[in-house]
Amino acid sequence: MIPAAVLDTFTAIMLLVAAVSTARLAVGRALRLRAADADIDIAHLLMGIAMAGMLSPGLQSLPDGAWEVIFGALSALFTWRVVGETRGRPSAPCLPRTTPRTSSTARPCCTCSWP
Repeated sequence: MIPAAVLDTFTAIMLLVAAVSTARLAVGRALRLRAADADIDIAHLLMGIAMAGMLSPGLQSLPDGAWEVIFGALSALFTWRVVGETRGRPSAPCLPRTTPRTSSTARPCCTCSWP
């Protein structure tokens, strides 16, 4: 059995991830920044909420079936982005195209991405 203090610590970390993602989305919207990674922030927000609910059942916000639909849709979105990048389309209009030697994670920063 895992001690309650450990579960509470990880629950707090997951809620912190969700809060940071929410703040990034709010700041980007308030400053009218076009963030290339807004969908990633949304995914992190949802994952933080879902994982906090798994670690602390009192925080469960949606039924399991709803989370399955949400994460299925996120998986489809990210699959579409990966397929698009392998075909030479940038995943966001402001990002430079990747070359075979440059993966999407090793891309140089552009002006519209988050700092």
